[in-house]
Amino acid sequence: MLIFLILVLSLGLRLTGLNQSFWLDEAAQLIESTRPLSEQFKIAGDFQPPLFHVLLHFWLWFGKSEIWVRLLPLVLGLISIYLLYLIAQKLVNQRVALISSLLLAISPFHIWYSQEVRPYMLAVVLGSAATYFLLKRNWVKYTVAAILLIYSMYLTPFLVLTHGVYVWIWQREQFKRWLISLLVISLSFIPWIPSFWQQLGIGSSLRFTLPGWSEAVSTPIYKSLPLIFAKFTLGRITFANKWFYGGLVSGLFIFFGILFAGGYKKFKSEISQVGLLGVLPILLAFGAAFFLPILAPQRVLFSLPFFYVLWSIGLVSRPRLKQVGLTILIGVSLYSWYLYHSRPEFQREQWRQAVSYVENNRTAKSKVIFVFPDAFAPWQWYSHGLVENIAVAPTFTVKETELSQFTSSLVTSDRLFYFHYLTDLTDPSHRSENYLVNLGFFETQKIDFPGVGFISIYEKIMAWR
Repeated sequence: MLIFLILVLSLGLRLTGLNQSFWLDEAAQLIESTRPLSEQFKIAGDFQPPLFHVLLHFWLWFGKSEIWVRLLPLVLGLISIYLLYLIAQKLVNQRVALISSLLLAISPFHIWYSQEVRPYMLAVVLGSAATYFLLKRNWVKYTVAAILLIYSMYLTPFLVLTHGVYVWIWQREQFKRWLISLLVISLSFIPWIPSFWQQLGIGSSLRFTLPGWSEAVSTPIYKSLPLIFAKFTLGRITFANKWFYGGLVSGLFIFFGILFAGGYKKFKSEISQVGLLGVLPILLAFGAAFFLPILAPQRVLFSLPFFYVLWSIGLVSRPRLKQVGLTILIGVSLYSWYLYHSRPEFQREQWRQAVSYVENNRTAKSKVIFVFPDAFAPWQWYSHGLVENIAVAPTFTVKETELSQFTSSLVTSDRLFYFHYLTDLTDPSHRSENYLVNLGFFETQKIDFPGVGFISIYEKIMAWR
């Protein structure tokens, strides 16, 4: 079967690079998921529902290496490709199903999140499963899948609401059954509402405590929709020349529009159904983003499969453009995949390497400085406890009145490893660096670790002499 060959290709593309270092969010996820099962629902600091935490908790029973842990999202990614095949076959035809599955298999954005130890790929699988059961009119399985879906990621209820619109337009005789399912789905979420409000409160307060945090975790509203198209198409890579990047994305969007227009003439009903299922959740999330900074391309990843079905319908409907179009899409995807694996700046933050460097170059009196309320999660995950760390921003932003409390601990050190990570947010005025200089330290070296950024080595003037 061709779908089997596509899944083998998918596996091969996703197995490379599994041993990359865990970055900030992944390490935080791992630290939380390694706690006892009774604590897996105590995730106030992570604005996500608990399902992935629980699933990862059991997965970690069998290993904690980068390769083993990343096999979980990888397996979910493969399942999502097969589910897309079933959905496209049901909505359109076999030919479109195979092309859609192939494009999703080589999608650089899908590959990245098939290796990400976060809930995004779980939401893709459950969203696809719920959609498939909806199309099959299997309401029991649909309800179960949708309940799991809303416990996977917070933007997924927009897909459930989209299902209701779909049923009203194309399965209206089934609308009452969907309403019953919606009632059961909504009731199932009630026990989690207090935790959701707690998470929302913490996230909202952080927006005011740490200026710039909203931009760090969410896309500015004015460029969110173009960025979703760009990331869905090109993945997480970018180019230093923004004009080239913008031109490439614009060209692909125009080509998509041409294919879409051609596909709509021949597959009006199919395009309408797929377009609704893929686009409406994004538009609903876009509307919500005017009130909460929640919209980012990875948070609507569950719409990516429908995106490729639209591409595929357009290609099938334009025979003269099919070969050229497939060549362009395959070429763009594989080139993005190549850049991802060959360029460290497009890969995950190199925390494992940074921690190893610090521990291998420590002295007996060395200390590590983090400009944050605590040591960053990747440091906690990879550190062997060989170097004491000090977090000099207990309230997220550096204050002169708080720095003095660290003086007695720092003056006894002869070498400090200062992490610049997130200091643009927590210390834009460089107060902590000036504070170290005033204590008699000066910078002797600065090392750059891709993703992590610079680590400055400060030493005492007398010790250096």
